[in-house]
Amino acid sequence: MSNPKNVVWQIINACNEIANYLATSNLQKISSNSGEKNNHQEHIKIADKAANDIFIKHLSEGNCFGMVSEEMDEPLFFDNGTDSDEVVVVDPLDGSANVGLGLPVGTIFG
Repeated sequence: MSNPKNVVWQIINACNEIANYLATSNLQKISSNSGEKNNHQEHIKIADKAANDIFIKHLSEGNCFGMVSEEMDEPLFFDNGTDSDEVVVVDPLDGSANVGLGLPVGTIFG
């Protein structure tokens, strides 16, 4: 039985939601730029921002101390995770340039 506060389950839930988001969205629309840049000065696509927001939502609901993401300049710390020592490092949507072409993308985390 899964523990909904377990960080691994939160990552699985986030990945499932991202997969559903990609499968049900207009690929041309979500592959366009959001108008923001990440800490590497790369344009953040709408799909990148959505995937990052999905990870924030799921990890903040669990028992995770913090998150470091390619899409954010600074680490994010969660109030629910103050008893935890787990920090997730993530590229929520690696290969997002492939989204508009319908090619494979993935999530990298540690």
